[in-house]
Amino acid sequence: MVERVLHTTYTFMQDDAGNEVLCIERGRLSRRRIIRIADIVQITPLQTAFGASQYLLVKYGPNRLISLQPDDTKAFLAELKTRQ
Repeated sequence: MVERVLHTTYTFMQDDAGNEVLCIERGRLSRRRIIRIADIVQITPLQTAFGASQYLLVKYGPNRLISLQPDDTKAFLAELKTRQ
């Protein structure tokens, strides 16, 4: 768990076909996930119980969900908006 928290990165880039994608790497023990920006349908900001931490719930593709915890949520959302 600590590995995921400390070593998670979110990188915006283009794939080989020229599509804008979000690359999610959650440490050395997890495989990389790549989500096409065009496939993102909805992003909902949420909080854990008692407001201990905040995260983004991202709905993409046909009923797929993933939670993200960027350090700077506003900057992350602004960058995502410019790439859509």
